[in-house]
Amino acid sequence: YTPAGKLNPIDISYLFEESNNIFSELIKDKAGNLWVGTFSEGVFTINFDKPAIQSFPMSLIKKKTGIAPNITSVYKDKHGYVWFNQNRWGLGIYAPLKNEIRFFQDIPALKDITTMNVVSCIYEFKIFPEEIWIGAENESVIYCMKRNTDNTILSTRKMDLKKISANAGNPRIFFEDSKNNIWIVTTTGVLIQPYPKKDVERMNISFASLITGITEDQHGNIWISTRNSGIYRIEDYSDTNNPKTQEYSSENSRLISNNIEAVCYDRNGKLWIGTKEGNMIIYDITERKFTDMSQSFRMYGEGILNILADTYNHIWVSTNKKMTEYNPVNHALRDYTQMDGILINSFIQNSYYQDASGAILFGGNKGISVFTSSQNLSEHPRKIKAVIADIKINNQSVFKRNNNEQFNIHAQTIKFEPDDKNIEIDFSILEYTFPNKIRYAYKMEDVDDEWIYTEDNRQFAIYNQLSKGSHIFHVKATDENNLWSNETAELKIYKRPAFHETGWAYTIYLFVFISLIYFIYKRAKNRIKLRNDLKISKIEKEKTEELTQAKLRYFTNISHDFLTPLTIISCLIDDIEITDKGKVSQLEIMRSNINRLKRLLQQILDFRKVESGNMKLKISQGNIAGFVKDICYINFEPLMRKKHITFSFHPDPDKIHAFFDADKIDKIIFNLLSNAFKYTPVQGEVKVDIKQYSDREHSHLQIKISDTGNGIAPADLRSIFNRFYTNEMSEFGESNGIGLSLTKELLDIHHGTIKVESQTGKGTTFAIDFPIDKESYDTSELGYQECIMPTEESTNLLYSNEVVTEETNKSTTYKHEDITILLVEDNEELVLLMFNILSKHYQVIASKNGLEALYLIKENEIDVVISDVMMPKMDGMELCRTLKNNMETSHIPVILLTAKNSTDDRIECYNAGADGYISKPFELKLLEARIENFILNKKLRQQEFRSNAEIDISKLEYSTTDETFLNNVISIIDKNLSEVNFDVNILAKNLNLSKSSLYRKIKTMAGLSPIEFIRNIKLKHACQMLKNSSRSISEVAYASGFSNPKYFATCFKSEFGITPTEYQNK
Repeated sequence: YTPAGKLNPIDISYLFEESNNIFSELIKDKAGNLWVGTFSEGVFTINFDKPAIQSFPMSLIKKKTGIAPNITSVYKDKHGYVWFNQNRWGLGIYAPLKNEIRFFQDIPALKDITTMNVVSCIYEFKIFPEEIWIGAENESVIYCMKRNTDNTILSTRKMDLKKISANAGNPRIFFEDSKNNIWIVTTTGVLIQPYPKKDVERMNISFASLITGITEDQHGNIWISTRNSGIYRIEDYSDTNNPKTQEYSSENSRLISNNIEAVCYDRNGKLWIGTKEGNMIIYDITERKFTDMSQSFRMYGEGILNILADTYNHIWVSTNKKMTEYNPVNHALRDYTQMDGILINSFIQNSYYQDASGAILFGGNKGISVFTSSQNLSEHPRKIKAVIADIKINNQSVFKRNNNEQFNIHAQTIKFEPDDKNIEIDFSILEYTFPNKIRYAYKMEDVDDEWIYTEDNRQFAIYNQLSKGSHIFHVKATDENNLWSNETAELKIYKRPAFHETGWAYTIYLFVFISLIYFIYKRAKNRIKLRNDLKISKIEKEKTEELTQAKLRYFTNISHDFLTPLTIISCLIDDIEITDKGKVSQLEIMRSNINRLKRLLQQILDFRKVESGNMKLKISQGNIAGFVKDICYINFEPLMRKKHITFSFHPDPDKIHAFFDADKIDKIIFNLLSNAFKYTPVQGEVKVDIKQYSDREHSHLQIKISDTGNGIAPADLRSIFNRFYTNEMSEFGESNGIGLSLTKELLDIHHGTIKVESQTGKGTTFAIDFPIDKESYDTSELGYQECIMPTEESTNLLYSNEVVTEETNKSTTYKHEDITILLVEDNEELVLLMFNILSKHYQVIASKNGLEALYLIKENEIDVVISDVMMPKMDGMELCRTLKNNMETSHIPVILLTAKNSTDDRIECYNAGADGYISKPFELKLLEARIENFILNKKLRQQEFRSNAEIDISKLEYSTTDETFLNNVISIIDKNLSEVNFDVNILAKNLNLSKSSLYRKIKTMAGLSPIEFIRNIKLKHACQMLKNSSRSISEVAYASGFSNPKYFATCFKSEFGITPTEYQNK
């Protein structure tokens, strides 16, 4: 109908070009859409609100070139002609009204310009009317063409960009700002023709990557986007050589990506940024804030190619497959695809143009599509209300279950049974014109905290485990412009509870819960009572154990304290023997009791170590039969003679190779034999039987120790291995109750057992059994290859790594007044005793602790240090480590004296760097022998090194640190071998030592003064040179650093006992 009330026909035949044009029915719906029924071809719809999209298929391109249309650059001039670049063919001009296309080959003025076959950009500037600028794709050339109203080319002007800048690049984008400045974006940067200048200038800005877009804001600032380095703002470009710029990137701002493909400034003062990853970003220039708008644009990772703001300030965004129009005011949005009549299905970057009327031309494959702003995007959302289309339970519609007894369509209510699961609610607005543009959101009260927005045209919600009770389901929808309707649909849901969720069920739960609480309360009460009883019992036991441990600690501490006085007594006995030069029987008894007391003290220390869990196996290997035999005869032969006891020893076989802990087996056998001889009367009998046997593929040893003593009462047999147990009926009252308990615990550590058989009045037999093969022990328990013999003297000798010869046991009259010994001991009586004895043969200096000893070592030439371990301020271990870690004192031998004598204690001493170890109480002869041996061996090694013609530092047998020092000294001498003026001062300077420190160290280590040591090394080198008979004596003397051959010969004979000539003739 017309406003005049007349009917005008409308030609819509083009809509049905592919149908048979046989229609059966025509209906108009409430939205104004026409539904047309056809014969045998279904239903067509006609929507009069669809946006008008004009398309230029440009089929003439294919007819003329044989190539499908693919427009990579487009421009529409004011006369209505469309200038474009056809991929692989070049520049063309399309006249829409005439439907005519001319390519540059058809234009006489252009046909000879071969670079027109690939054009990157086309534009017409305000300051150059009727002049079209065309940029070549592959050359640094711009053609400026004058033409008349019918597009006849009048003249062509060529602009060579390389004349402006050698690195100008190829043109890509033309842009004219509000000040009529012309910007030329190239592959390498930006050029500008400032208005009203006529010359193009290079903008001195270094861009890190390819420029993809350019725009201008309301303040006249130019914004440039790049592919890999973010965006740039050019604030002041009056001086093209020094423009003022600012860079925005993910590194220095909140820009989420540096891969910017497009940039555009709108009329509201917002900068729109599109990334290669598909992000749409707004930058508010006033607030200086980046905002990601990707969710509003429904961008899902498809790279953005172009951004454009039209005359209505609608934002147009193109990706490869889609065109989007967005209204920033009300956030309305419409996507355009081929289903909306778009000709193009693959858009191209920078192939767009907006003409004076506001129409937007986009080029791509298949031709050109022309868009105009949609007025619907500026409207308010339509009143659209979604409806519940279907409800499915376990994928079955409620309309097909029990005649739909559950779903009340009119009241929009539904009831679910307890076992109804996998509930699917389908919804729709019954929109058939734009079904793919509708979005939905839903929310279930008490289940969903926020609205859930659907994607990909999903029109259903699923709830797998809906809880019992009442719920309300809400759903809302948008119109085709992405505007949300204010109306929501509601579905009231009630799910019946299962029996276990009913009130009766909760009553039963409550009853069971109360019963359970009562049961737990009674049980907890009983357990608390039992726990308190156990605590009381435990406290009583702990108190008893604490008292026992306190006793043990007391005896342990006092045992250590006893060892020093015992050492003093032992040394006094040695002094008396040496002074009287005769053997006194009383002194032998004193020494025997000292050894016995030492064993008792060691027994207490071992018991304490077992209690604390620090007793570990140290397996060695050897002949265990001989080992046990030595224990028997060395320790108990005097007692055999005294009590006229018959002793027999029977090993089977005679020699038994075994793996065992010598220290622990020694204590076990000694304790058992000690009891046997102790409780056996005069003229009694003691037997030791040893037998080797195999059990479960392991070799074992059984040792039986039998006596003919009074025996043990049957009532006491179960208690004899308990701590501190003593037989009150025994006539011997000397037992401390530790020996047998310690024996059993030592056997447990040795993976062995002990048994006892006894008859009152006839005697007792103890049988011990333990494995003796290597496989019975853990790797951590192995490693000691030589058996440690059990005798008192040999034990101490092993500790000190020394053998006392018969000569050193005698009263000697040797004197070493050139040897200085430093005694470090906090016990005044012991240090005074050792001082008086040792000062007869040596120079002796005494100190009370480690700190004082360090001071004395710095002030004196010390040859040997003898130090106690346990001292105040600085103990012996720390003193030893300090000396060995200091280059000036590392050569001084250290002998440690200590009350500790276990294997672990010895290892600790040697790890600290000690050269010897003697346990208290020790015999004075042993200490003197150790010192004398140190001195004699050291002098022999020094003499051997001095007289040897070879340089062999290993003969001095020093530690690695000291050997390194001597090698360093020798290397310095070697470097200065021929230098006549090389002396001690130069050597000390090279070693960073004082002359006094150097003298003390070399004198102590080599037995030579530094100058003598230098001369000795030079003479050793001379010996090597003399082996060459062709060299003269004088030549060798000068080469060795001697200025006088005669003096060289004198020194050589003095050192090696023969003249150089005799040595050379050997």
